[in-house]
Amino acid sequence: MALEFPLGRDVFARKLRVREMTFWRRDFVETSGTGRGDIIVSEIAPPKWIADVTLARYNNRDADELQALFEAILPHRLFHLYNIRRPFPAADPDGSELGNSAPLLHAIGSDNVSLRISGLPSGYTLTRGDMLAFNRGDRRSLHRIIDTVSANSSGLTPSITVTPALKTGTVTGVRVFLERPTALMMIAPGSFAAGVTRKMLSDGCSFQAIEASV
Repeated sequence: MALEFPLGRDVFARKLRVREMTFWRRDFVETSGTGRGDIIVSEIAPPKWIADVTLARYNNRDADELQALFEAILPHRLFHLYNIRRPFPAADPDGSELGNSAPLLHAIGSDNVSLRISGLPSGYTLTRGDMLAFNRGDRRSLHRIIDTVSANSSGLTPSITVTPALKTGTVTGVRVFLERPTALMMIAPGSFAAGVTRKMLSDGCSFQAIEASV
């Protein structure tokens, strides 16, 4: 079956045997100074999620299959990737409490950094550091939660502060993903290393993923 891009989470991300991952937000800013020695910081572009990934050892057959996926992605095709350190909300570490619930983006704050979620189980807790994602048309937004909150008996949360700020095109009523929430990413040019083969095993494959332009 032909691959469809962007590669879905289950097609690519969940097939990776990750040894190490650093998942972080890169801010694009410039700085200048004043005559009094104060530092002025100005944002020159929206922040992007970055993932630095080193994979575990593979047998050579599996390594070749994985490398074929990378070569299909390179140099600029997109895929979904999630932070393995927080695949589920901290208070629901295997997603069993969330179950078949279908949370929705209920409201967007006028400050552009807050939102409310509906459709959660009664009392469901979201903890500072949890991540959530939702679609904006054919784009994807991934955010980290700053506040610890619990849904009321109707499954509606109070206002939740998130980072980064909500992007243009964010609308209410869309599905909110809390289980392995992904960013839409590409491989940073020049970052892919295929690893080294020793006898029947290959080791050291690594890459950097950067969030696709928004």
